[in-house]
This record gives sequence, C-alpha cells and structure tokens, in this order.
Amino acid sequence: MPKFCGKRNSEFLLKNANEFKQNCLIEGNSFLTDSVIWTSEYCEELIKYFVDNPDAGEGDFFTKLETQLAETSNNAKVLVAEMLWLMFLCPSNTGAVSKRGSVERVFAWSGYKIDEITKERYLSDNALTGVGSAGTAYNTMRWRELVYLIRFTELFLKLDKSEKEALLNNHIKFAQWLEQVPDNENRQLRHMLLFLFFPDFNERIFGNTDRRSILVTLAGLTKPHYSKMKCSERDAALLNLRKEFEQELGTTKLDYYIEPLKSKWKNTEVNEPKSGYDSKSVIELIYENFEVFIKDYTPSLLEKLEGLLKSTCDNSLDIYPVNISGQFRIGRKEKKETHGSPLCLINFQKNDIKISYRGKKISITEITNHLTEAISEWSKSNSTSRDSYWPNDYDTKEGVETRGIQGAVMSQSLNQILYGPPGTGKTYNTINKALEIVDPDFLAQYEDNRTKVKDRFDELMEKNRIGFVTFHQSFSYEDFVEGLKAESDAGQVSYSVESGVFKDLCERAEAALSDIISVDAFEESIAKLQEISEEANDRIEMETIRGKKFEIEYAGGTTFKVFPHSTESTDPKYVASIANVRKLYLTGSKKGIYNVSYVEGLLLYLKKHLNLEEYAENSETHKNSKPQQFVLIIDEINRGNISNIFGELITLIEPSKRAGGSESLSVKLPYSKDPLSVPLNLHIIGTMNTADKSLAQVDIALRRRFEFVEMMPKHELLDDVEVDGIKIAKLLKTINQRIELLYDREHTIGHSFFLPLEDEPTIKRLAKIFELEILPLLEEYFFEDWERVGQVLGDHLKTDASLKFIEEKFTDTSIAKLMGPEWQLEGITPYKRNIEALNNPEAYMGVYEAL
Repeated sequence: MPKFCGKRNSEFLLKNANEFKQNCLIEGNSFLTDSVIWTSEYCEELIKYFVDNPDAGEGDFFTKLETQLAETSNNAKVLVAEMLWLMFLCPSNTGAVSKRGSVERVFAWSGYKIDEITKERYLSDNALTGVGSAGTAYNTMRWRELVYLIRFTELFLKLDKSEKEALLNNHIKFAQWLEQVPDNENRQLRHMLLFLFFPDFNERIFGNTDRRSILVTLAGLTKPHYSKMKCSERDAALLNLRKEFEQELGTTKLDYYIEPLKSKWKNTEVNEPKSGYDSKSVIELIYENFEVFIKDYTPSLLEKLEGLLKSTCDNSLDIYPVNISGQFRIGRKEKKETHGSPLCLINFQKNDIKISYRGKKISITEITNHLTEAISEWSKSNSTSRDSYWPNDYDTKEGVETRGIQGAVMSQSLNQILYGPPGTGKTYNTINKALEIVDPDFLAQYEDNRTKVKDRFDELMEKNRIGFVTFHQSFSYEDFVEGLKAESDAGQVSYSVESGVFKDLCERAEAALSDIISVDAFEESIAKLQEISEEANDRIEMETIRGKKFEIEYAGGTTFKVFPHSTESTDPKYVASIANVRKLYLTGSKKGIYNVSYVEGLLLYLKKHLNLEEYAENSETHKNSKPQQFVLIIDEINRGNISNIFGELITLIEPSKRAGGSESLSVKLPYSKDPLSVPLNLHIIGTMNTADKSLAQVDIALRRRFEFVEMMPKHELLDDVEVDGIKIAKLLKTINQRIELLYDREHTIGHSFFLPLEDEPTIKRLAKIFELEILPLLEEYFFEDWERVGQVLGDHLKTDASLKFIEEKFTDTSIAKLMGPEWQLEGITPYKRNIEALNNPEAYMGVYEAL
C-alpha cells in the first residue's frame, strides 16, 4: 500500500493525521488545547490579518507572522500553530527539532501552555520525523502554503457535517473538491493532504515535477498531455500505474523513491533531465540560479518572477546569462554558442525586476498577459525538442555573452544610424547606446535613472571617450578630420594643423587598443602641461635629446609653439603636435613625425617633470587589460555633405578596412601628412530625421557602410497617459495613420512630443504641445495646405465646427463687409487656427472618434 515508505515509518504520522480529520476538521476541536478553534470565526481572523494583509517588509517568515497576528485572538494564534503542525507532518528534509521549535514559537504567542502528554503525542521526534522530501520552495515560500491551507480551511468549514464526512471518506471526491481552492494546482501541501488523509490511494510524491516525470516515463504520457490534465486526473493515473506494478511485481510494498521502482523513472535515459526544470519546481530553480539577487525580494515580486519563468519553461525557452551582473536574457541559446537569440531581457535590481521588451522597459509587477502570449508565439518560430536551460546550465567561460573587445566589436555594430520621423527618441537613445558600448556595467545598474545616465555620459564626453557633433550644410572635412588654423601674433599670420573630433577620437581609440598602462595617464600629463603653460608668465624651457634648449608655449588647440634658443625669431613657426607626442610615447616610432627633436624633448619633459610613467609594451598589465571603447555620435548625419566631410575616410570606417581588420587600410592626411587609420574600438552612431531626407535619398556610400536601425513612433508608451478623458496613445496613432495616407510614414509624429504629459497630464499642457510643436510641424509637412492639416486632425469628420482645430479665416459676412457683396473668393481659401478648440478635450477626442 502507499503507506509503505521504505525505512521511514509512516504509522505514527498517519494515525495522528486520521485523528486530526475527525477531531479538528469535523468536530472543530484543538489538539494542543481544550478549546474549539477550527471554526470559521477564527479562520476569518487569519484571512483578515494574514491572507489579506501581506507583509512585504524586512524580516523572516516568523518575525513578520508575529507582527501580522498581533491583533488576532489567542485562539486564532493557536489555529495558526496547528496549521503549521499539519504543514510539517510530511517533509523529512526539515528536522523534528526545527519543526517543534517553530510550532512552539507560534503557539507561545497565544499565552497558553502545552502539557507534556500532548507534546509527546504531537510534537515528538516520532510525530514530526516526516516521510518524504519537500522542495526548497516549500520552506522559502512557506507563506504561500499557509495561505493555501487557510483558504482550504475557510471553504471546508462552510460545509455541514455530513458533507465534511462524505468528502473525508472519498478520496476521489475530496481531490475534485480541492480544485476550487485558489492555487491548488501549484501547492505541494495539496499532495500532502491527500497522502495524509488517503494513504491507500495517494503517493508520497509532493513535487509536481516528480509526478510529471513518473507519468511521462512510465505511463507514456506526453508533457503537453500532462499539462492539460487536472490534478485529480493525475492522481488517478498514478494510482492506476501503481496497481499495474503491484500486479506485475506481486507486492504492495512499493514506493517510487525506492527500488525496484526508483530506477525505472529517475535518471533513466528516457527521462534524463536536460535541465533543472525536469526535476525541480520553478521556484526551486529560481533560488538556485538567482538567490544572490532575490534574497530581499517581496513575496509578490517572487510570485511575478515565478509566473514569468514558468511560462518561459513551459514553452521550452532558455534563461541565459550575459556578462553584466544581474542581467539575463529569455530566448534561445545553446550551451556552446557565444550569442543567443533573445526575446527580452531580465534585469534584477535592488527592489524590483525590470523587463526590457520591444524597446519598452517595465517593472515585472506591470507585466500583462501580452508578454506571456509573446513568449508562446515566439517559441513556435524558435521551437526545440529539449527542455529549458537555466543560467547554471551554461559554462561560465563558454556560455556567457561577452562584452569585452571581441564581444563589443562583434556584437555591437561599429557603424549604425538611428533613423525615423521627428520625436521618436533618436538623439535621446544615442546616450544609452553610447553607454552600452563604453560603460555597460554602469548602464545596467542605473538604466532607469536618467539623471545618473546623463551625468555619466557627460563625464565620458569630458574624458573624450565619447564625442558628439552635429552635421549641417556648412560642416566640412576641416571641422571633422583636420584643417589649417590661422593665428596672428604681432601682425604676423601663421598656420597650424588642428585635429577635428574624428581624428582626435581615432588617435585616442588607437592608443587604447595598444594596451597601454592608461591612455588617461598621458592625457593627464598633457593637460597638466597645458595648464602650467597657460598660467606661467614665461615660456617653459625644455631640451632635446642632444641637449639643445628650446621653449614651448601653449596657446590653445592641439599643438605647442616651439621657440629654439638657436634662433632669435619671435615667431619661428615651429610646433610640436600633441598627437605626435602621443604617437611617439605609445609606439616609439619617429616615422612621419614633424619636428621630431622637439616632440622628443617635450615627451622627455613629461616623463622627467610630470611623472609620466614609461610605457612598457610587454607589460602583463597591458596584455590583460581590456581596451577602452570609444563612441562618436553624429547627430543629423544626413544634413551634411557626406562626401565633403568624410573625404577619403569613408572607406576606412568599414569594419574590414579598419586597423586590425582583414583588409586594413590607412591614408596620409592632406595637411599634417600623418597616417591615419580607424581602429576597431571606435563606434560611430548617427541619427537621421526622415522628415528631412528619406532613406532612399541618403548618400549611397553612407548607406553601404552603416547599419540602419529604424525608430518609429511607439504609441504604446503612451497607453497609460490620459488627459481629461483624451486617450493620448489613440490620439497619436490616429494622427499618424492619416499622415501615412495623406503623405508617407517617414513624416509621422513621434511619441516623445507627448511624453511631458506623463508628469503633467493637463489640457493646458496638451494645448501647448499642439500649438507650439504639432501644428507647426504639420504646417511644414503639408506646405501650409490647411485643408490637409485639418484632415489629419479629423476636422472633416466633426459635425460641431467649434471642435475643429483649423477653421476658415473669413465668413461670407466678413468677406462681403470687406470686399462688397458682389466679390467672389478665388484660389486658396484662407484658414486659421481655432485657439479655443486647443483647450477643449472634445476637440481632441474628435480626432479618433466622430463627434
């Protein structure tokens, strides 16, 4: 019979459970006191103060439980103690001493005492030894099991005595009745109650995954079939399977955790777990894989996480790590692959879990069925026969997505352009994209704190790790790469070569790739020299390697003026380029360096007087350090003349043509004659407003060398924004649909115009947005064709003229008064804005519904 548990003696436990059924559940009596406590009255107290009053604060289960029960009656506290006793009967992976201590601790809150005879009967080692292991989650999520037991008790106590007796004498009816208890299918206590009350018909199998494994392996069920079965149907299938084995083996002393049955299903080739999901519950796997992140999470947050990852595993998707602490992806990734196919990103934060999905970042507490459905749909097009992999299933060296130099170069596009209509967040997103490349760990930690992200971005710009430039019609090669700068001193004009933002970043990125001690160490020394020179009353004296003295003076830009002692000229036109000093420091090569003796002397001064550390090319520190990444952001890239600005460098930005690429190239610059190549750790991010120029019109050389990332209006970001009954998402979506019909999709309106309404959802703010931003934009799009502007805003469908945003400027009466009754208007009808409509909510509602 099922009461056989191998070396574990279930007789004492089952005897107590049988008496509990009669004395407590039917008669209502307490077994620890002489009171009647198993009543609806005391159960309602527990619902009020525990079930409906969850404590998400600090502290362990019992500390919070004591606080929650503080205002309950003494008998209600005894009821909780006896419920915990019932919950502790089956598990054997918690010791009797611990169980007894927990029951006594809760019971003590009532002020009552337990006599020694009762203690020996119900709280002895024999009574609490247990018969089988419960999963980790049974203890870590104990509150859930207690909620289930309280809900069970609430429903059971509403029955009359005859109904209670009928249920407790029929295992099938009892199992079916349990299905009305909330969360019945997910609770291990459900299986324990059936074993305790009906041991002749139910197994000591408390984990749902073991029940599934047995039936899939031994009864020939498929996992989808098992998932569709009710719990009571699974019970019946296990019972039928037992009867077959009893007949086959000729004994009733059978148990699925003891031979000869154990080896038939556990760790067999047929049922070899391909992931932890085959043998453990989702919550157990969550604790095993994410314990360091979730230890302070509230029960409700863990419940949301469990729901999301259960859906993930039910659809055989993987949860795999990236090399940023606290971040994991849901998608498909084989163990030996470097990169997977992600559906969404999970970011564990201190008090929340953020889910990044389709460009939208939301708290896990806000997840709707939409994401669950997306997981199901995504799995259909990315199907696999295996079970889900969890983070611990991946080798930490081979299975983690990397973002070092190789990861950054290979997984991050070197050249990309964010393109789309105005107001879609292109420039806004360049900040995040830049940090994702330059400082991904910081972005992962503070992604939801825009102030910190922007401050870090500004800091990296000051350190020249990120460059920002806006192209326009007058922007030139000299501004971007290098050009001649005219300087006047005492009426004498001289010219020096000045590097542009692109050349400067190329040189800094190349220096970082050389595994130097620190690019910043050189830059700090140069900056200090510049500062000393600017503050000094006289020029700074230096000497060449051969001992010839000269003086230098810094007057801004990227060069130092050089004044040799051997000449009396006040303007000898000698210069030492900072770029050449840097090059000499890093490479030791004098090739191509102009005024090399003065460049050498300046570098010697930095080392001797400003403590610049000698560069050691073979230093282990250098070899092991990860090269820094650099980003150049080009805003409005399509507004400049690409051929004139990039010149010959347009070829060099191709990945294969970059320094270190398979077909690397360099060019000699026209002014400085310096060689220049584009390193692999310099990323270019451009933005392009399609309202200015469509993608089809973009320079073919640019299109061929950049990846284009479309950024269209995201109406869904405004789903929760409502102003005086106006549904902003629906308003914007309708406007954009009409623009597509009347013009094209490249001239739609972005969601960012309306984002201020999240903090200020007033009709006054909406009117200001329309008056100063939306209407001028539409007027520009349609070349002040007011009739079409009105059509975009639905004015042609409005029966109430006062709700139209665009109205005729002159009435028949005013025309007759101005021009006479015989005069007829010919040509274009003059229109004007209806300012009153801008402050009327119904005017906006009329955009998406006829009014």
